[in-house]
Amino acid sequence: MSKWTRMASTDAQEESIKTIESWMKSAGITTNRGEPGFAGGTTIGKHPQTVILDLHHQGSDFYVDRDGQIELDDKELRTLSDFKKQISISSKKFGCKPGEFFKHNKCKKIKG
Repeated sequence: MSKWTRMASTDAQEESIKTIESWMKSAGITTNRGEPGFAGGTTIGKHPQTVILDLHHQGSDFYVDRDGQIELDDKELRTLSDFKKQISISSKKFGCKPGEFFKHNKCKKIKG
């Protein structure tokens, strides 16, 4: 169990967090210790809560609802292909290359 799966209120959330971690590992998005490169995370709402995982400081990037639905930038993700596609879209939106999307201070959020 990772420190991120401990945030889960339901089995579906726990499985979805494990899925996100495996997608990140598959895409080479890890810390120097080989762990998924999350900057932080929190939960919101009443029990069961929604889990929010951050790629950047207070980024609120991934949302995992009580049923295990995964969203990144308000787009539902179901497969590794969905994940990679949304990372590419989000990277462009933030003005950076896909590999830089996860590196702190490399991309600036577009104002507007």
